[in-house]
Amino acid sequence: MNLFTPYIPLISDSWTEKYQAILAEEHLQAVEKNISKFQDNTLE
Repeated sequence: MNLFTPYIPLISDSWTEKYQAILAEEHLQAVEKNISKFQDNTLE
């Protein structure tokens, strides 16, 4: 799915350093999964 991966290079270096955990692969996968569930109306 990789919704956010193409946009990571557009994020400023200072923001990336400050919020590095948000850009972690595991976090991005979880966010993408939640977006998919929301779109399918299957959120818990």
